[in-house]
Order: sequence, then C-alpha cells, then structure tokens
Amino acid sequence: MAVQVDLVCSKCEAELYDQWSDQIGMAHRSSIGDGDICTGLWERLWTLTRGSDPMCHPSERCVVYISEHEGGKVQYPGNNNAPIPDRLVKRGYQKMEMSPRQVAQFERKHGVVNERLNYNNGNGMHS
Repeated sequence: MAVQVDLVCSKCEAELYDQWSDQIGMAHRSSIGDGDICTGLWERLWTLTRGSDPMCHPSERCVVYISEHEGGKVQYPGNNNAPIPDRLVKRGYQKMEMSPRQVAQFERKHGVVNERLNYNNGNGMHS
C-alpha cells in the first residue's frame, strides 16, 4: 500500500514533498545545468524537518576530519566523540558529523564503504 513520503534524488539531491511511496526507486531525469542530465533514483527523505535527522542518534553519527586547507584530505578518527588532535587542528582539519544519508553521499564521493551501515546490519554489501 502506497503512503505519502518526501523524496530525494540519489544523485542531484533534488527534493519532492508529499509524494506516493511507490515512486521510490524510480528514475529522476532532469536537467542539472551545463547540459548535464541527472540520472539518479528517488529515495525516501527520512527527515521530519530540514534541520535534523530523527532516525540517527548523535552518538551513532559517523565522524570524519576534513581539511580543505590540504585539498580535502580526510582523516578517520577511531571514536566519534573524541576531540580533534591539536596536530590536525594546526593543519586545518575540521570535524564533520554525518547522518546515514550523508554517509551514503560521502561513500559515493570518496569511494569508501562504511562498515557499520553495510556489513554490521545483517544485510551485507549490495552491488
């Protein structure tokens, strides 16, 4: 049975509100500028408001350190609530906390896989 949900494009992050859930997984084809065509898929947008992610407790957020000063280099801390070491702060690193949706975008951009989201939930990786 279809229900109303908010949708987000997996590629260009366009959002649609109050759509039928049977549109999840359907292609989003739209011009995204410079003659490019978006070829993403509609996914469910899990937020109730644009400012928060109720599906993810702050203690479960994925954390990375990113330095735009060093060309976008990424450091992966061992603990998500540890402060950034001074040696990294001096090099321009900043803490970035990510919700599950942001983690998926980060995985695609950097060619990495979050172990907890993809392996520890019993589903394994989907190719």
